[in-house]
Amino acid sequence: MIAHLLLYSNKVFYISHRSFPCKFLFLLLFLCQTNIQQVKIYSVA
Repeated sequence: MIAHLLLYSNKVFYISHRSFPCKFLFLLLFLCQTNIQQVKIYSVA
């Protein structure tokens, strides 16, 4: 599960790094971090 999330985030990072400006990339990384925290909360619950 975690490896799949890392693979997905690497793919998104690669695509957005080529296509979008850095501010959008930082926003995307922030959203990915919050999603991973939610997944951790759901897995604990």
